Amino acid sequence: MAKWQRLTPSQRRRKLDVNNAWRRRNRDTVRAWGRRLYRKHATKRKAYSHRYYWQMVSTDPSYRRRMNTKAKKYYEANRRRWTSNILRRSYGITIDEYEELFLKQQGRCGICRQSPGSKALAVDHCHKTGKVRGLLCTLCNLGLGNLRDDPKLLRAALKWLR
Repeated sequence: MAKWQRLTPSQRRRKLDVNNAWRRRNRDTVRAWGRRLYRKHATKRKAYSHRYYWQMVSTDPSYRRRMNTKAKKYYEANRRRWTSNILRRSYGITIDEYEELFLKQQGRCGICRQSPGSKALAVDHCHKTGKVRGLLCTLCNLGLGNLRDDPKLLRAALKWLR
């Protein structure tokens, strides 16, 4: 039997209090130890987590089904919050501002004026300033992106088409 198992509950509580007090007083030392051990075992930790994940995902179809079902349920239950977080992080706008732009453009692409159907309109923004310009369908957004948002390239492409 280990030494800590021979302690009475009150002795264990006292020992835990003493240890926690020491950790609070020496927080920097404890963190340094933790960082050192984290770095020391990084490859082992990564290898284990990757191996475990791929073993489960590649060999156990029921695990995959369970995880996919869980993810779908979570997404459906939190779709608005999830979308709101992506819009805020990526473009600095709220979901209400997105919906306002959507209504302003009558649910159509800002360039080709086509309705996207079941897909959402992409947020078009300036990559230099981060300013949101409007909402575009996937094809128009990809077209602008492939032309690197450069008006000279756009004029050259227009000239080429004529």
